[in-house]
Amino acid sequence: MKRNYRVIILIGFLLSALPQLASGEGTIAVMPLDANGISETEAAVLTDRLRSELFQTGEFEVIEREKMQAILEEQNFQLTGCSSNECMVEVGQLIGVRQMVGGSVSQFGRLFSISIRLIDVETGKIAGTAIYDHKGEIEGLLDTGTRQVARQLAAPDEQFDAVGNTMVVATRQEPESDIPEDRRQQERPAEPIRESWYTYWSIGSAGFGYPDQLQQAVDWAESQPGVSRSRYSVDLLGLYWHIAPRTVLGVIIKASGDQLGYLDQTLRMSQFTYSASSLHSLGRQFGRGFFLRGDLGIAEIKVKDSTGEEARSKSGLGLLAGTGWSFRIGGTSIMLGTNMTLRFIEQKTYSVIDFTLGGLF
Repeated sequence: MKRNYRVIILIGFLLSALPQLASGEGTIAVMPLDANGISETEAAVLTDRLRSELFQTGEFEVIEREKMQAILEEQNFQLTGCSSNECMVEVGQLIGVRQMVGGSVSQFGRLFSISIRLIDVETGKIAGTAIYDHKGEIEGLLDTGTRQVARQLAAPDEQFDAVGNTMVVATRQEPESDIPEDRRQQERPAEPIRESWYTYWSIGSAGFGYPDQLQQAVDWAESQPGVSRSRYSVDLLGLYWHIAPRTVLGVIIKASGDQLGYLDQTLRMSQFTYSASSLHSLGRQFGRGFFLRGDLGIAEIKVKDSTGEEARSKSGLGLLAGTGWSFRIGGTSIMLGTNMTLRFIEQKTYSVIDFTLGGLF
């Protein structure tokens, strides 16, 4: 076997991730406003106008209602009854936005009020609030109220004049030192929603499949008296970054080793894949529940004996498809996985099935 250091640029794999890379970060989404004393239709009209007014401020990139609904339908998530801060944070994670806008529209006698809050999806805390009261007809909320609360959320330090019988009130998030401890415990999320980047390692056992002639030779050698065999699979290093709330993309080195030993002689066959890799959580929170893994990259084989002699194959193509289950311990996701790796090298196919225990740190 000859040495060969060709580099394959995985354009197709990375380009497929660009739409997700371009989505989510820095955007906000508007939840349907709760209707108290008014009709659901009136609340829906005010929600749409609020969405437009927030966009018109130039301070927000607002996700479209249809896009938001399509994503939630894919996840079988129902918005009915979702008005708490915790539920809004969960929606924000699913659709991949930085902040969520929600609130209510109420009528008490001839007084109409629109109350809005801005929730930071990463911390789960209130980043700002705006209230607009109007005495008269509900149309006053549509043509003036939504504009005023949108401006207040966009520029909370500025003061706006009252219009007619209206009053605008806006507040920023209270300094944490001013919030009682019991309230701080309620508002503080149980754990960080996600990190900006991760490292990943794993180790496990493996089963190997070789081209026919090599498989026969390995099986014969293993059957001989005094011959030992050890097999393993490791992820030497993985680096991942979020491209969506429940999906990370990165690079990883995967190695699988098959060693035969007899007395003081050893022969080790090591398979490597240098890949672009993606992990996708099937649960509602990244790092918990079932997940899928896919790798695509450069593959090679190294053979080394106990004398130190080494041979290396030409470069080929490596593919991995895997699944598993993960759970959180502190800030670490413990991942139990099973993977099928195929390496196509010098017109031959090498396969490895492994069971691994890993950690995403």
